[in-house]
Amino acid sequence: MFYGDAKYSNQLFTESVLDEVLISLPKRTKNKNDVAMNILRQLDLDFLSHRHPQSLSGGQKQRLAIACALATGRKILVLDEPTSGLDYAHMQELAQLLSKLKSMNTTIVVVTHDSELIHACCTRLIHM
Repeated sequence: MFYGDAKYSNQLFTESVLDEVLISLPKRTKNKNDVAMNILRQLDLDFLSHRHPQSLSGGQKQRLAIACALATGRKILVLDEPTSGLDYAHMQELAQLLSKLKSMNTTIVVVTHDSELIHACCTRLIHM
């Protein structure tokens, strides 16, 4: 599953933040609203669940795109510049979340220029 910088794409297109995550969940998911709200809570977006995605700030859109990627439940995630538009506190939260996913056997490929993110959660580095 690939999610790039949300502010430069049209990947957010539903009428609400919650709907974006709901459509990303696998069809077999039970208690979809609860699961979606839990994902939004992990990314500090639960209080925005009824807002239109295009009304969000760049950092909020970025976190929503990551929430949608997480909702798919895929075992491999490719994240392109996942911290663009995020403040330091949300970058730290994202690093903790990526570390948690890593411990749950999710493979995460991060393309980034953010050395703080690299040091906070990456185990292997390919410098190009």
